[in-house]
Amino acid sequence: MNTLKLISVFLASLMLLGGCTGTAAGPPAASAVALPVYPEAIAFEDYEAKHTVMTENAPDDEFVKALTQFAVSSTGALLSNTQENQLFSPLSLYYPLALCAIGAGGETKSQLLDALYLAGFNDEYIAAQSAKLFRYLYMDNEVSNLNLANSLWMEQFSFKEDFLDTAAKEFYASLYEVDFSQDSTAKEMAKWVSEHTGGLINPEYNFSEDLVLMILNTIYFKDAWSKNFDRQLTKADEFTLSDGSVVSADFMNMTSNRDYIDGNGWSLLELATMGGVTMNFILPDEGLAPEDLMSPEKLSAILEMDGESVFAQVTASIPKFDFGVENGLMELLSALGITHALDPELADFSSMAEDGMYISSARQFARINIDEDGVEAAAYTEISGDTTSALVDEPQPVELIFDRPFLFFIEYQGVILFTGIVQNPTAN
Repeated sequence: MNTLKLISVFLASLMLLGGCTGTAAGPPAASAVALPVYPEAIAFEDYEAKHTVMTENAPDDEFVKALTQFAVSSTGALLSNTQENQLFSPLSLYYPLALCAIGAGGETKSQLLDALYLAGFNDEYIAAQSAKLFRYLYMDNEVSNLNLANSLWMEQFSFKEDFLDTAAKEFYASLYEVDFSQDSTAKEMAKWVSEHTGGLINPEYNFSEDLVLMILNTIYFKDAWSKNFDRQLTKADEFTLSDGSVVSADFMNMTSNRDYIDGNGWSLLELATMGGVTMNFILPDEGLAPEDLMSPEKLSAILEMDGESVFAQVTASIPKFDFGVENGLMELLSALGITHALDPELADFSSMAEDGMYISSARQFARINIDEDGVEAAAYTEISGDTTSALVDEPQPVELIFDRPFLFFIEYQGVILFTGIVQNPTAN
């Protein structure tokens, strides 16, 4: 039985890295079969061009809804039982799983489509919507970066041309022929990941003898706050951990008349970036912990910001944080109902290749950093196989002090890019 390698997710959020545009450069030690031309970069102030691109490439409401449902189910399954910092990109996992679904058949395909909330949609629809989403989200200018990238690394094998054509044309995937027995292959793959995540991610690989394919996905985000925090107001204060102990962290502070969301058991503060991306900070009510908000109902309400919008004089205090995580994703895939694809005897990827393949491992790496200037994030995925409110004259003062474990998510035009939990802002 041959092995199907897909992708693990790496997420990182920093403020100093850029993306890539134009024709992708192929690694010298790999033979490039196809290289995509990424969407044209648009200047930050060219609002007409940006509006045109987004209007022409807006994905269907049904597809965006599926993305949100997947973000809810996967985030809840992965982040619900953790006492450590967490970071996850449902979008970075969605792309390779969607590509797998197109290459699958039988019950394997049905399970993948169910997990992706795409049951009833055909391959052509999924591919077309994935391509539109890629162009819809793409930003690369002097202020903001939001870049996606996919690549397939293939040993000599009987892969089907239709599948490879779809990967290259609709998923903007770079296709490389490689020899997994050579040390240079691991180095070139790590180089590709590093180049597409601004140097944040440098993965290491140990290839199995049966490996014939790896599908890699990266997502990279960098942007400045639309209104920066005043560094002179940043000061050290106490952050209470889940066990009751206290650590000292640097808190960014801001007071402004604005809306916040008062939800059932939580409050949400939305901070916008220059490029229109929002980072949302969710503070559980006193006596509640992040894991208490991980039910599908509560998580759906949070990600859809389903609460009362309140206009107030909000004093916000948010700790700066910079941490990285690594997660295995095999249990997550099983929890999402993807089981046949993981079983050598049951997996059916007959639309991808003539011979048998299955998913043998999956992992995710992540890193995020926020400061007074903004936020940056990147993701690498590898799955391996063998409101407006009426203004009031005197808004009531409200304090949102994030001095205990809280959640966050990063969203753009209704698409959830990253979700996470801060249990300890001082932990790396």
